[in-house]
Amino acid sequence: MKRKLAFLTVLLATLVVSTVFVACDKDDDPVELTLKTLVAGDIDMNGATSPSNIPANPTIVATFSTAVDAATAVAANIKLTQDYDDANIALTITVSGSTVTIVPQSELGGGALYLLEFTAGLKSTEGKFLTALSRSFTTVGTF
Repeated sequence: MKRKLAFLTVLLATLVVSTVFVACDKDDDPVELTLKTLVAGDIDMNGATSPSNIPANPTIVATFSTAVDAATAVAANIKLTQDYDDANIALTITVSGSTVTIVPQSELGGGALYLLEFTAGLKSTEGKFLTALSRSFTTVGTF
């Protein structure tokens, strides 16, 4: 009887120790991809209200929570559209770690409303996809 009790005690102790080590194992879930900041120069484009003072030749910098997979930072996943005619604006997109730089290939119209979209196809180097989001802005000048 004492042998059975000793065996069960050792077995229970082994199970408890095993559970602690497994529970404390490194979390293998990739970091979620979220937009942290979005600016054109020193103008915040990620605020509660849409900016109306973006230059006609902006360099837009998006900073994400983790490194972005450069293969997914393409025109299909990052789009800039003119509001008044739904025309897509050609972009030059570059990635450096968690920073994506977006530059329109031609000057934007003055006083016009634009929509910048990041689709769910954009993903991190850890394999996590971005939840689609969009931000609007108006350029300086008169439409």
